[in-house]
Amino acid sequence: MQSKTLASKELFSDGSEASETSSVFEESSLSPDADDEPKPFLATLSSRTLQSSAHAVVERENNSGEDGPEKKSVSRPMSGEIVLNEVKNLTSHRRILSLTPQDRSRSGSEPKRDDSPDNSHPPEVIEATKQSTSTDMRDPLECTRSYVNIHASRRAFNTKLTQRMNKQQSDEARMQSLMLMNIFLNRRDQNQGRFPRNVYITSKYTAWNFLFINLFEQFSRVANFVFLLVTLVQLIPGVSPFNIWSTLLPLIFILLVTALKEGYEDLLRHRADNVTNHVLYQRVTPDGRVKEVPSCELVAGDVVVVKDQENIPADMLVLACSDSDGTCYVDTSSLDGETNLKEKQAVEITKKTDAPASLGTLTGTLTCQVPCKELSAFQGVISIHAGENGAPAEEAVDSRSLLLRGSVLRNSNWVAGVIVYTGRLTKLHLNTSASKFKFSGIETSLNSFVPKVLFLQLALTLICTCAARLYDQDILALGLITEVSPVHDWIYGFLTFFILFSYFVPMSLYVVFEFSRTVQGAFMERDLDMYVENEGGMKVSTSSLNEELGNVEFILSDKTGTLTKNNMKCCGFSMGGYLFAASAFEQVPAGKAELSDAGYQRHVEEVKALLTQCNNGRECSELEEEYVVNFLRALLLCNSIKPVEQDGHIVLRSESADEEAIVEGALKLGWKLLLRTKDSVVIQEGYPSVSGDAISEATHGVHKFEVLHELPFSSARQRMTVLVRDLWNGKICLYSKGADAKILSLSCDSDVFRRTSHASCKAPFMYTVEGNLDEVEIEREEMLLRIAAFSEKQSQEGYRLLLVGGRYVAADEYASWEKELEKAEKTMKNREESIEAAFARIEQSMSILGATSVEDELQDHIKEDIQFLREGGITVAMATGDKKETALIIARNCGLYTDAMRAFDLTGSKREALLRLENALDFAGYRKHLQRLAYEKKNGGWWSRLRGCCWRRPGLALGCANSY
Repeated sequence: MQSKTLASKELFSDGSEASETSSVFEESSLSPDADDEPKPFLATLSSRTLQSSAHAVVERENNSGEDGPEKKSVSRPMSGEIVLNEVKNLTSHRRILSLTPQDRSRSGSEPKRDDSPDNSHPPEVIEATKQSTSTDMRDPLECTRSYVNIHASRRAFNTKLTQRMNKQQSDEARMQSLMLMNIFLNRRDQNQGRFPRNVYITSKYTAWNFLFINLFEQFSRVANFVFLLVTLVQLIPGVSPFNIWSTLLPLIFILLVTALKEGYEDLLRHRADNVTNHVLYQRVTPDGRVKEVPSCELVAGDVVVVKDQENIPADMLVLACSDSDGTCYVDTSSLDGETNLKEKQAVEITKKTDAPASLGTLTGTLTCQVPCKELSAFQGVISIHAGENGAPAEEAVDSRSLLLRGSVLRNSNWVAGVIVYTGRLTKLHLNTSASKFKFSGIETSLNSFVPKVLFLQLALTLICTCAARLYDQDILALGLITEVSPVHDWIYGFLTFFILFSYFVPMSLYVVFEFSRTVQGAFMERDLDMYVENEGGMKVSTSSLNEELGNVEFILSDKTGTLTKNNMKCCGFSMGGYLFAASAFEQVPAGKAELSDAGYQRHVEEVKALLTQCNNGRECSELEEEYVVNFLRALLLCNSIKPVEQDGHIVLRSESADEEAIVEGALKLGWKLLLRTKDSVVIQEGYPSVSGDAISEATHGVHKFEVLHELPFSSARQRMTVLVRDLWNGKICLYSKGADAKILSLSCDSDVFRRTSHASCKAPFMYTVEGNLDEVEIEREEMLLRIAAFSEKQSQEGYRLLLVGGRYVAADEYASWEKELEKAEKTMKNREESIEAAFARIEQSMSILGATSVEDELQDHIKEDIQFLREGGITVAMATGDKKETALIIARNCGLYTDAMRAFDLTGSKREALLRLENALDFAGYRKHLQRLAYEKKNGGWWSRLRGCCWRRPGLALGCANSY
């Protein structure tokens, strides 16, 4: 098939042109538009796109010659069916590319790369550097600003360079996304041999290459190479003053001891790999039987069943799970470090399967892209054959249905999926660097120090050789020696002195190193202070790097799950002015699904009485009751929790621990989450309304809501939003829960909450409340002030705070917004950003319904541990997404921040942050200078005192700040 070269110019985000790149495509392949942001070709194959129309840009090169003019790309709408047909045409007109890079390069389909970024410094860096060369006699503040400007310019240059490299990587990902592979379901005869074995290897050596690789690694040490050189010199007859075995035997002993240690450690890795690769999993055979096979025997296309708490054996596509809604949860902390569970969805056309054994009879094809390192990058199309005469069922799949190797199944009884990537094609293996021989800091210093010693040794050898030659001249003049060979004497004398001085570097040095490291590693693994419950003790994988632990200077720690236990406990609610603290929770028994009618009514009365008691005997008004009801509804509706009945009890399965704690807190108030599906949520409300119309006594307040749209929580948005329709009265409600700053920015109550103004506008929930508008506004303002006081108090105690907002959405407003959302979902460029922007528009003008407080307990002895690290010269810092007040309290409780320290707030614009950083550097440098002067005045002599007096001049803080 004839291939053509397509050349396209890429642009940076700032408008500058990148170098011209060219890539080889086959004539029938598709190319994205050069003006669009690089997107994977199969990114258009999401399930939403198949149900609605989409836009795809198709660019074809129709030139007959290389120098002919290029034709403009044609943009046309493309439906989901056309997209599937284009993929079929693409796979039918081109052969499926081989999976190895060597085969791709032989086939000419490997994209050309340009990995030569321009490393020249920008003009502003050069100019700032020139200015910084004459800062001796300048004002210290001006010098420090110049110092900060230099680093700011360099950071800007590094950012631009990083953007360019990311642009090149995205182009490579785009090229790789055009490479497709076919996997046949339940057809081992067609899949076996085309994909690598499903083995995971962490060892460095094999039985065949151990001797050669280990010797190469050992002679990479300069000292061992010098010892080998001395041994070779001693083989020359008449040169060595010692027996050759005096050097050869120690060298052999050094190599043998090091080889035995490395071999033993690698043997342990082989055993661990063998255990991992032989874990038994249930494989569904084509005849419908379930057979246990080791993970190393799994092949792409096999249907595998994974049970709860089991590791995922390979990258697999979820076909069905124990949840009838097709939802399962996985723990990906070993892949991305996130402790929250990830929700995965089963393929729509197979998720209704109840028995995993029935999946073994499925036949079909999975067409997907060649694997890449991006954990969230996966696009493909699965086609299930419906029989001999029936049309196949097709569905687009993405990363939301892909389980990655290294993750663990949680909160699901079982999951059945088809193996997609195995062995070295899994994303875990692609993101794992190959095992390398690593030098510790001491060995690196030795490798740089030994050549210096060798140079000194050669210099002394040359001097002694010259002295011996002069001595031989005196003996020759006396006639004691009649025959002499000058060349022979010079060479042999030089080599003899070289051997004599070879003991400058002791041969026992590395033997002592290896022995001490082995013993030290054994003590470290048996240290009881390093033991963690349910996780075991410390594990030493490479003892040659033990001393590197002593070179650690900075530790950047996450808060949740590291400094804290990630054991969330609900501490209280503030809802509609009601303050419900942790002490009140302890008085209310946890609600259970099996409560009788009488028991339920008694529980409702206890909660109502407790609410009245917690608020000084004040009865709930109509406005407060509406806010309370909507607040508790928001807690149960705006989350990802699914209640599952297990052993006669309701078990909450959630991605986040704080969501579970909040729902459990609502449960103690009598509000239960009964059922959650993709399209509906059923809750049980705890107590009747003031009017008595909102809740039916026959159903005990069972309320059903239709889920219209939902946008999950993300670290960028810092909130979760859901739109629901109340099936009892048909009202459309919007609820949002998240960080206080984000919710306040979208609320109409932000000014009242911050005490900058009074309530002067109608809140969305006030339309349903009858009464004098002025009185209602005053009452609402009082409620908001009580919520604000609760939030401030809980933040000062170091608790995690979430604000809850909501409003009613009119039918005409929802209809107009839904069209806007559909348009955003069909967008091919920046689809996620468009969807978030659409949600941000409907989230405006929310009312603050209340606040939640969750406590995350600190780890045991965390304060003593941090103090111990500080005494060792290690700086510990904390990174968290919580609000500033909460972070400061946690830092104070952990001992990271004390009263003796001075805090610098770097929030705000870049300019403000740099100015504050400048002040921090000046302060730190001046304090270090004062400490140095005090030390020299106490311990130094007249010279130190004189030097201290001379240094009292402007510009002193600059030098200290720069060094700091």
